[in-house]
Amino acid sequence: MNVAALQPEVQQALPFAAAALRHAPEAPGCYVLCAWEHTVLYIGRAGNLRRRLAQHLKGRGGQVHPSLGYALTFHWRPFAPDALAQLERGWMNHALLVDGALPPWNRVYAGR
Repeated sequence: MNVAALQPEVQQALPFAAAALRHAPEAPGCYVLCAWEHTVLYIGRAGNLRRRLAQHLKGRGGQVHPSLGYALTFHWRPFAPDALAQLERGWMNHALLVDGALPPWNRVYAGR
């Protein structure tokens, strides 16, 4: 699924790189990690988007499993903290409708 298909749409995007950290907001929101051509790899939510991006960058460097792709961009939509779970679930449900499955990295983490 392409990130452009999500509703409500993401509002901003940055490269998935340490140099982009200073441009990520320290605000709550939902985010999407994307591979080549903005294909959705992972949908998540965070109380602090900058901190969450840093955690992903320190994790496996944008790679959960080589066959599932590499993160290249970090897209997000700032959102009220009390509505984050609802927005995240809406985006995941949309992925289920479009692709018949959760995004690849969400499937990996769901199995843990």
